[in-house]
Amino acid sequence: MPEQQPDTFPAHSIFGESHPLGVTYGNELASQVSRGAFDGASNVLRKALRALQNGEAEQTRSYIDRALTIPFDDFEHHLPAAAAAHAMVFAALVDALEAIPEGDLAWVDGVNAAVARCGEGERAELLEVLAIIAADYHLSRPEERAIQLLCADTPDSVPLLGADRDSPDLPSRIESALRVLLVLREEFGATP
Repeated sequence: MPEQQPDTFPAHSIFGESHPLGVTYGNELASQVSRGAFDGASNVLRKALRALQNGEAEQTRSYIDRALTIPFDDFEHHLPAAAAAHAMVFAALVDALEAIPEGDLAWVDGVNAAVARCGEGERAELLEVLAIIAADYHLSRPEERAIQLLCADTPDSVPLLGADRDSPDLPSRIESALRVLLVLREEFGATP
């Protein structure tokens, strides 16, 4: 019988009866812990979003600070709170994009309106995510041109997803992302 690596389960393990190569325990466990940290940060940030919507600035900051206590994720190489805030904005924009028929510029008009209503910090976070969507999604040429024009003057900064825990503006950047969600909710009627 071949010697089993200590960090690998056989193909008949609880992680996959039919997996021909077995499942690496270290990666599976790290992935679960990583997902738990991300989900925890998302949960706390949804509470922060509700507090922000209700005008509770102190409570909003308290929730953001709590989300930032979740340690750096060595498996995914990000801060769960920053990743969750980024993912929330990304999901809201993708939902708006996918709710409109392909080639319809109504979602671009909504994004334009949202950008116009955003402050500088919110605008930077919104355009950062919008640039990622433009790179990752198949958009019509008019959509691509509109997004390129919007993102043309995006300030150079460290993306929220890659933000450093020690960055003094990290809490305000996360709050900006939450403010973007409120603006997008008003523009698109979506519930981030």
